[in-house]
Amino acid sequence: MNFEEYVSIVKDSVCETGYECFLPSLCHSGEAGDKMAVLQTELSEGGEEVLARKWAEEFAGPGESIFMAYRCGQRKVSVIEIFGFNVLRKTTIAVEPYATEND
Repeated sequence: MNFEEYVSIVKDSVCETGYECFLPSLCHSGEAGDKMAVLQTELSEGGEEVLARKWAEEFAGPGESIFMAYRCGQRKVSVIEIFGFNVLRKTTIAVEPYATEND
């Protein structure tokens, strides 16, 4: 999996679950293939960046590639690519509330 594919998966997930229910997630790419994981945690208004980054440390290592997504507050989801212990790329997805015809 590449970064763009992971961003697409995250966008689909946010659309399906909504911002309010989106949990931190990551994809660890290794020799055994891609492994997806979701962090079951209580969500906070300000997002889960600190918690998600600490969680990612369990998977990070020299020569290891990780894609991670987490809510960062203000209805935004950050998606990052980590190689080893360095962030290589980051993008932010702004999540607009769903509007109905009755709004």
